[in-house]
Amino acid sequence: MTDLIKIPMVDGKFNVSFPGKCVYCGKPQEFIVPITASHSSGGRYNRIRQSATFQVPYCQEHSQSNKKYRTWLGAIFFVCLAFSCAAQLMISFALDLQETFQICVLGPALALAFAFLVGNLGVRKVWGSFDQTVADLPRSAVDGGLGLEMAMGTDTVGFSFSNDIIAQEFARLNGLTIEYVND
Repeated sequence: MTDLIKIPMVDGKFNVSFPGKCVYCGKPQEFIVPITASHSSGGRYNRIRQSATFQVPYCQEHSQSNKKYRTWLGAIFFVCLAFSCAAQLMISFALDLQETFQICVLGPALALAFAFLVGNLGVRKVWGSFDQTVADLPRSAVDGGLGLEMAMGTDTVGFSFSNDIIAQEFARLNGLTIEYVND
């Protein structure tokens, strides 16, 4: 089960207060890390993009861990992407594929899928089974930070904390309730 705290938009803004503690471990706040949640909707020609930035408190250790692990995971993703693109090109030439669709569309799409599955999800699962800090990073590399995952809708932002005590303090501080959902 996961805790989910929905923050409603009021007058076009999300007004929240965090406890003066690290959202991951509960130690006293030493750093404020801006974390952005975003949401896109609409069609091809009328795309609407919303975003909101929250000032999230961290202790020094977890502020640095958040940056370090996200950098490592990003680097692993791009190495896997480069490797899969190179492999796709070698396979294309080895099989003498000459259609533009196969080389320019299908190959890069497969390379991106491989990089995402192996470089993001696979490494997180394997590395996360040995290091709890990696397991507590958000599933998306975009929305959230260490110990905090965010999902933005059109008029709400959902927060999910890995630390239940911080989640309860956050909900109480903002006058909100915690919903429990299955993963």
